[in-house]
Amino acid sequence: MRRLLLILPCALLPFSANAAELRAGEILVIAENQTDDLYLVGGQVDVNAGVRGDIIGAGGEITSNGAISQDLALAGGRVNVGGTVGDDVRIAGGEVRISGSVTDDVIITGGRIEILESAEIGGDVRIVGGEVFIDGQIDGDIDIRAARVVMRGTVGGSVEVSAADLTVLGTLRGTSKLVAEKMELGESARFAGDVTYWTKSSEIDFTPALDGAGAVLDPALEPAHAQVAKNAGKATIIAIVSGVLTSLFFSIAFIVLAVAFAKTTFTDAAKRLHSRPWASALTGLLYFCCTPVVLLLLTITVVGLPLAILGGVLYGFSLYFALPLSAIILAKLVELRLHQHWHLWQQLCASIFAFIVLCIVAMAPLVGWLSIMLISWFCCGALLQVKWKKLKELR
Repeated sequence: MRRLLLILPCALLPFSANAAELRAGEILVIAENQTDDLYLVGGQVDVNAGVRGDIIGAGGEITSNGAISQDLALAGGRVNVGGTVGDDVRIAGGEVRISGSVTDDVIITGGRIEILESAEIGGDVRIVGGEVFIDGQIDGDIDIRAARVVMRGTVGGSVEVSAADLTVLGTLRGTSKLVAEKMELGESARFAGDVTYWTKSSEIDFTPALDGAGAVLDPALEPAHAQVAKNAGKATIIAIVSGVLTSLFFSIAFIVLAVAFAKTTFTDAAKRLHSRPWASALTGLLYFCCTPVVLLLLTITVVGLPLAILGGVLYGFSLYFALPLSAIILAKLVELRLHQHWHLWQQLCASIFAFIVLCIVAMAPLVGWLSIMLISWFCCGALLQVKWKKLKELR
């Protein structure tokens, strides 16, 4: 069950496809060329081969080093794009790096965003982030909203930047509109197009950096500066909302895959919860409270350290998926109590509904948190007892 993670919400990424293949796993490596669209889900996802279609993927760390003929849409904690992309790129992540080539447009939302020196982007670029570093070549326009921006690369189209801290060290060939509380021009900065700017500091001498163009301090841009702090705040809010939505889809996708592929496990767990609720609760309590203590003790021994690391990862997965697991078991319990035999879609709907209810309960301070904790003890305890029983039968 711990191998089931996330399906990225395709409704938010309207790419067309004639055929598609879903692959999921904790460590997922695409090493052979693919002829269809790919939907990839995993803790670590590596694409090292060519794909004649779209890729939609999500995970903890995602790396794309292959040749993607169409669109690339990724969401993850750390996202690296080192290969080629034949169409658009859309990325949401904590850390985003692009070092390959993209034929068309790029849209990125993230915390730290780097377009490295080896990167080549043929279309427009739209970025909302915390820290943004542009070292590569961009043929189209670029629009950046961030707290800090450093531009060392080359931009062929127009440039629009709103930032708290802006440093320009590269070549900007189109017209530029720059708004920043603090602005610095390096010796290597070059502007081939006209510049309008506003900065909180004194007027800046653009003359050494101008190449047949002019620069004007435009006081009318000052109100736009008030938006810089808001934009940085918006970037933070977007990152938080993105994280919440990603977490939500992690959980719902987990529910879909778990209900679809686990044939009897949750039914057995619901029966165990119904027949032995307090024993289940005790098992859950011991697991959630004692496991960290055991892992801590293992870390003080050289032999036990690898086990502690592995156990910590698995324990983290169990904490993350405790709520969706509980939702599935509660839905199964209702099915048993009603003496029904639901179809798959009914089980899915009931499980997702239970999960939404649990999420709403969890929003209530203290009482909601305690309720969720108790529910997790009961449900996950019953699941652990069932798994333990099956392990003993295998022996």
